[in-house]
Amino acid sequence: MRLESATAGDDINNLSDAVNMAKVKKVSREAIAKAEKRLKQLRAKDRLENVMTQVQRKVMGTHGPIGEIMEEHITESRTAIQEARAAGVEQPLLKAAEEKLEAYEARRMLEQAIKAKEVQALGKALAMAEKFNIHPKIVDKARATRVKAVSQLRLAHAHEVAEGERDRIAQRVLQGNFDDPSELLPKAGVVDALHNATDDARQGNVDYNLVQQAVALLGCLESMTELE
Repeated sequence: MRLESATAGDDINNLSDAVNMAKVKKVSREAIAKAEKRLKQLRAKDRLENVMTQVQRKVMGTHGPIGEIMEEHITESRTAIQEARAAGVEQPLLKAAEEKLEAYEARRMLEQAIKAKEVQALGKALAMAEKFNIHPKIVDKARATRVKAVSQLRLAHAHEVAEGERDRIAQRVLQGNFDDPSELLPKAGVVDALHNATDDARQGNVDYNLVQQAVALLGCLESMTELE
C-alpha cells in the first residue's frame, strides 16, 4: 500500500500525495490519521532544520555581512522548536536545536550590550559568548566596547573627584582662607588618579572631547600643586 510505505519514509511530498489519494480512495481513518501525524512531524522537522540552518549562519556570521539579530528571529526559532516537540520530532534534533537557540540568544545579547555600552551587560554577554562559537568579529567588537566603557567610567569618576577638589580650593581662595596652606592643594592621589584615568581613556579610545576636558582639569590641578 502506497500510504503505508510513504508513512514509513521521510519524503514530505510523497507522503502528502499519498494522504490525499488515500482520502479519495476511502482508506481507513486509522491509516490516514497515522499518516497525517507522520506528515505533521516531517513538516515540523523540516521547518526546524531550515530555521536552525539560518540560526547557525547568523551566529557564525558565515552568510554575508554580520547583521543584527532581531527579537522576532529568536521568537521564530523558539516557535519552530515548540512545534517540533509537539509533533514528536526526535529528541537529539530538538536538543541540537535548543543549543543553537542558546547561541542565537547569546549573539543577540552581545549585540544589545554593544549598543547599550554598559559595562556589566557587556561582561555578562561576553561570558555567555565564550560558551558558543560566535563570530570573532562581533566578540572583538564587544571586548573593545567594554574596554572603552570601563575607561570612560573610570575617567568620569576621577574627573568628578578632581572637579570637587578644584571647586573646594577655589572656594577657600575666594573666602581668603589661607590659614592652612595644605588645604589649598588637591588631596593626595587626586591628581595621579585623574592622570592615570586620562591615559587609560586615550588607550581605550574614549571620546576626544571628554579626554580633552580631563586634560584641561589636570593642568589646572597640577598648576595648583606647583604653587606649593
